[in-house]
Amino acid sequence: KGPITAIASGNWEAPSTWSCNCAPTANSTVIIPSPFTVSINELANAKSVTINTGGALTIVSNDTLQIVDSLTIEGTFNSGAEGTILANGTTNQTFTNSSGTNVELVNLISNNPTNLFLTGGWSLNNTLQVNVGTLDVSGADSLVLLSNSTKTAEILESNGSFVGDFTLQRFIGARNANYSNIAAPISNATVASIDDDVAISGVGGRFGNVSANPGGGIFYSMFEYDRSDNNKLDSIQSTAAALAPGVGYELYLYTTLGSFIATTLDYVGTPNFGTITP
Repeated sequence: KGPITAIASGNWEAPSTWSCNCAPTANSTVIIPSPFTVSINELANAKSVTINTGGALTIVSNDTLQIVDSLTIEGTFNSGAEGTILANGTTNQTFTNSSGTNVELVNLISNNPTNLFLTGGWSLNNTLQVNVGTLDVSGADSLVLLSNSTKTAEILESNGSFVGDFTLQRFIGARNANYSNIAAPISNATVASIDDDVAISGVGGRFGNVSANPGGGIFYSMFEYDRSDNNKLDSIQSTAAALAPGVGYELYLYTTLGSFIATTLDYVGTPNFGTITP
């Protein structure tokens, strides 16, 4: 069968939306051309989906679009407030964003036992789960797991693996200057990963060093828990120092002498997965 093309704006499940006068199935190659907008209001299935420039696809509520093969976005894709994309093919799948703007997903699940590849710019604001296979973003401009004052995107328990550099954000709210516990969500983090986001004294970083007291030498604001020595705190003195998975760190948060202004840390690397041994 040939592709199923949208001929009007309307609901995905409405036959009148499509050239075949039928609703797409898991075997359908779906094309949404300009100027039509298609809305998903219930579970939707397709072999592949292409949204042409000027076309649009919107997931209205907490519904799911299941794709067996490819997703190509040249136009507009909107996941709504709770929408999910589920990759459930059995051979390599590629989701391509060539729209020229970032596509923000809400939930992304991969049940593909081989590979799901992302290309172009992507972000995600709720949950990511790779049940099997590999999520590979090495060919993508980005995949940012967003964090703000109300919510932080999370990776749910996954049996699959990750390849490429993800950006995992961690929002830290405004507060009085004081110490806070942090840990690295990626496998190859160093102090330099966050030195551009927050002031760290004593590491020779972007914001420089401050004195403990007048004439009192350098104030070290970041420490590592030394599990081999009864969790003794060891000062960190270089931006090249590794932030090891599964290890806790103490970071003194300060913007001025007495306060810390809210900021977002950006960890860029491969997310931790599997068994983590500090």
